[in-house]
Amino acid sequence: MIGSYIEQITERDIPELGADVRRPAELMAWLTAYAAATGASQHLNWLEGRIGDALLDKVVVTTGEFAYRLEEGTAVVPLGLLGP
Repeated sequence: MIGSYIEQITERDIPELGADVRRPAELMAWLTAYAAATGASQHLNWLEGRIGDALLDKVVVTTGEFAYRLEEGTAVVPLGLLGP
């Protein structure tokens, strides 16, 4: 389901935002990684609720290019940034 939604976004312009998708393959890769990280972070949030302060940080490792934090605090880190 998410795949068809992402394809719909990347295959056409987004006129309501005044945006034109210039690199649809990169946008699709980012949206796919974001969706995966968001889904994984739900499990980490559940774990945090179970073990509380024993959980020091929440990290999701992806195949993307950029590291960032989701709004609820989960770090999203590309595998390539973890080693040589």
